[in-house]
This record gives sequence, structure tokens and C-alpha cells, in this order.
Amino acid sequence: MARVENSSSKSSHWGIDACGDEIFHGDTIFEFPNGDVVLLENLPEYLIKFLGVKETTAK
Repeated sequence: MARVENSSSKSSHWGIDACGDEIFHGDTIFEFPNGDVVLLENLPEYLIKFLGVKETTAK
């Protein structure tokens, strides 16, 4: 995901994360080696959907 430049100084839009949500300046993001950018709140969804991580309960 490449950073999206916005010519309007009134917008705080930074780009779109790998899960399709809008990123604003100041948001906490994670940048992956493959180029994906993911918002903090979307990290569990990204790990499960895109990297095949399995969520379980410790027993």
C-alpha cells in the first residue's frame, strides 16, 4: 500500500489500509515487509484473513 498524497491542506487523509479502512494522519499503523499498511484496530482481522493466523483459547 503506497501512501496517498492529498493536495488539500484541509484533509487529514493519509491513505487506505489493507482492510479497506481510511487512514488519517496521527493513526497508529503497522507496515509489513510486503508493503501492506494496517491500522492498529485492524491488526487482528489482517492477521487472520491475510496471513492465516488461527485464533484459539489457551487450555
